[in-house]
Amino acid sequence: MSEAKLRTQQERAAHAERLLKDPLLQEAFEKLNTEFMRTWRQTDVNDTEARERIYNLCTALDTLKQQIASVVVDGKIAKMNLEQQQKNR
Repeated sequence: MSEAKLRTQQERAAHAERLLKDPLLQEAFEKLNTEFMRTWRQTDVNDTEARERIYNLCTALDTLKQQIASVVVDGKIAKMNLEQQQKNR
């Protein structure tokens, strides 16, 4: 991979890490998760449609967090690759 792409991945990782540590985003994730769980607990046991909707919301929220975290991991890998490229020069 080119040095420019590796550096771009590192920059994206730094941004993603700031997002994950951002108190406002953390609060939003927590509030949404709490609200989804509260709503789920209040649904009728036989209300499959509502429960599935809430499940999908929870899954989407988790997927969003995982996507941001994967950008952080990709950046760490890019950093290691960049360091290795520099050693090999």
